[in-house]
Amino acid sequence: MWPFVFVAAGIAVLIYGIGLVRDARNSGRWPSVDGRISGAEPLVVGREKSQRTYAPNVTYSYVVGGKSYESSRLTLVPRNYSTLSGVQAVLAQYPVGGTVKVFHDPSDPSNCVLVNTSTGTEWAYPIAGVIFLGVGLFMFKRD
Repeated sequence: MWPFVFVAAGIAVLIYGIGLVRDARNSGRWPSVDGRISGAEPLVVGREKSQRTYAPNVTYSYVVGGKSYESSRLTLVPRNYSTLSGVQAVLAQYPVGGTVKVFHDPSDPSNCVLVNTSTGTEWAYPIAGVIFLGVGLFMFKRD
């Protein structure tokens, strides 16, 4: 059963990762519209003993082609912070009520980001997918 799980997970993560890499390549050319920040707060996304991990939660609304959208996607690949001050520095760039440029996929305006630069971290997903797929295929071969 485990080989099936690894192969299925590998395929799913690989497909998701390919889409993420495609979006990262294209997002630099996505059109932008003005949006309005409706919320900005730190989220605790991990806790281990005395260490917490934080992520910025920025919510915003925007209009494309007369249709209203809401999102909380800051970047294509979310970044977590080990200190509250680190995430607060990011949140300071997005004051509630302020305006921002929202970059959106012209073929799917709900696919959007506020930061449209690629960091290379999007490659972790397809690489992980290939690794899971490889492990699953190796397990099949061993049996």
